[in-house]
Amino acid sequence: MEEKPFSRNLVKMYTLVHISDSDIEYISWHACANDLECSSHCVQNYIQKYIGSSGCAHTCQSYARIHNGGPAGCTHSYTLSYWHLVQAKGCH
Repeated sequence: MEEKPFSRNLVKMYTLVHISDSDIEYISWHACANDLECSSHCVQNYIQKYIGSSGCAHTCQSYARIHNGGPAGCTHSYTLSYWHLVQAKGCH
């Protein structure tokens, strides 16, 4: 069984949130996690940053597995169970 690596990037004191081309706002990661728009924006930026260098396809499966397992999550078997949960919710 693969061992899941510890990610120091999971907990940060502040999250950078890009609001528009001219405005940048810093808020606590707790506040961002509790705000659907902010948290969605963060996940989308994370996926955009890592999908190209991960060797993963641009698919719902890859997005879910990277979100769960880090930058190369689509290559790790421990992300398959998370993918199956996401897939059951309608992501194909």
